[in-house]
Amino acid sequence: MEKRDTKADFLTAFWKLYEKKEINKISIGELCRLAGYNRTTFYVYYKDIYDLLNKAVESIFMPIKEELLSSLDFTNILEEDIIEKLFSNMLQRNEKYIELLFLHQHYLILAEKLKGEFLALMRKELKDNAGSLESVEYVFEYQVSAVFGVIKYWFQSGKKLSESDLAELIYSISTRGALPSIRAELTEKQG
Repeated sequence: MEKRDTKADFLTAFWKLYEKKEINKISIGELCRLAGYNRTTFYVYYKDIYDLLNKAVESIFMPIKEELLSSLDFTNILEEDIIEKLFSNMLQRNEKYIELLFLHQHYLILAEKLKGEFLALMRKELKDNAGSLESVEYVFEYQVSAVFGVIKYWFQSGKKLSESDLAELIYSISTRGALPSIRAELTEKQG
């Protein structure tokens, strides 16, 4: 007899229902029927449907984060386009699920996980030399909010740019700044 992966079964059932319904319309009973388990089994793994949503977001983010961060040298992390690489990898592997998070207005869960993981990494690497990272947290908040705003607009506008063009645009804005990027784009169109 083949052993089942209960958590994976619940995640698969969750994404199927989340594709069709708002989260507050997904019942635990319906989820359990689709996953093939009883309610008791659900509550062994999750507190409620929102806990499962958080785990679903982690299932998108964590494998890519581990893979990407394991290949980086922290001394180069601030020179790397880490956020853009992370999003590019996440979009390539999980575009459908990420689009659902944006559609249902739950993308901020993903943003908070990204910010938390990145700031924890910075604190760990800088240790006692870090002092207060408060100003860095503001800058990172700005950057993540900007990237998520661009991705949200991309989904809302019908993905008019390819994924690679979107990643290139995000990288350009991140490295040059918004206003210089606009000036460069306008100059290019005029010339």
